[in-house]
Amino acid sequence: MGAGRHWTLLTNHGACLLLIASRADMTVSEVAGMLRVTERSATRILADLRTDGYLIVRREGRRNRYSVNLDAPLRHPIGENFSAGDLLGGILARAGPPGIESAPTDVGDVTAEDAVE
Repeated sequence: MGAGRHWTLLTNHGACLLLIASRADMTVSEVAGMLRVTERSATRILADLRTDGYLIVRREGRRNRYSVNLDAPLRHPIGENFSAGDLLGGILARAGPPGIESAPTDVGDVTAEDAVE
């Protein structure tokens, strides 16, 4: 990286989706910690992903459980022929992101029909 410049290949939204695909029972606090953002920012990111059909949220008691909609198309015109599953599948197949202890959960059973509530 250039001196004085810091950037990452994944946006916070992409990194959040990767985290949730790796562990569906993460709390907002855990997501915020992993992304190094505030809980308020993490809540906004999760809401954006849900609104745009990338996440399905199910309430389990006092907690939320998240599922990734693998059929959701990527939003950028360059990636319009690819889905979230195409992108996440390749990354998760290589053992998942650092800091994730458990294997992927609730990734393969979500379809576009599930995203509609």
